Amino acid sequence: MAVQSGGDYQLLDSGAMRKLERIGPYLLVRPSLQAIWQPRLIDSDWQRADGVYERGADEDGGRWQFSHKVNREFEVLFGNLQFHIKLTNFGHMGLFAEQAANWEWLRQTIRGRMKRTNDRNLYVLNLFAYTGGSTMACSQAGAHCLHLDAARGVVDWARKNAELSEASRLKSQFLAKMSHELRTPLNSVIGYTELVLSGTYGPLNDTQRDRLEKVVRNGHNLLGLIREGEGVAAAVVPAARATGAGKFGVELGVRTRKDGSATLADELSRGTLRVFIEWSGDH
Repeated sequence: MAVQSGGDYQLLDSGAMRKLERIGPYLLVRPSLQAIWQPRLIDSDWQRADGVYERGADEDGGRWQFSHKVNREFEVLFGNLQFHIKLTNFGHMGLFAEQAANWEWLRQTIRGRMKRTNDRNLYVLNLFAYTGGSTMACSQAGAHCLHLDAARGVVDWARKNAELSEASRLKSQFLAKMSHELRTPLNSVIGYTELVLSGTYGPLNDTQRDRLEKVVRNGHNLLGLIREGEGVAAAVVPAARATGAGKFGVELGVRTRKDGSATLADELSRGTLRVFIEWSGDH
């Protein structure tokens, strides 16, 4: 059995018809009938598992045995996709990590086709689609997907996964927009101010030089705050999205004097330029 890892999932070991996995915050042991070899890790490593799934003698599945209280539903990122994990009574979790190579092949194949056809519409029919890993990979690459599965509950599960992956995409878009919309004007202000300080446009008196040095210094400080804000957003966006709220908006406010001239430099020199994130719940 090939080792699968990345994101919030890792296959740590397999053998004796079992596999030891790390998924999200938990170590889990599940059956793996094709793993007929001997495990690589020692018994004590396997005994650290938070949960062990044992198959039942009938068609009703089996049962989990947990060493302590665990959340049987949680979310993970794997293969550039978000999954809602459920520790079901059948031992399935809604994630088949061995399919990650197939998801990447689908992405590359579809993107290649889209490029050759100038982004002409491409339709994909995914049968027995289960929780939607392949559907989401095709959608990521730009295809229109029809997701079919006989079990309605599984289709709802796949829809949940698609919503999670969409939230992840929106987060990435937000961070990219923040970087462009905030860093670019601040870098321009800093750059032009440094040109003035260098004497390119003529000599400066001591008061002018002191004021412009503050502009540069506080501009760099604000760039540092923006970098910190990106880290905060990476944590806040998924949580806020999970509450059913709307979308992020980023605004860079520039005051104006009575004569209409912008006072961005004034704000920078005082270090009072405000960058804020507004969450609107109606989208």
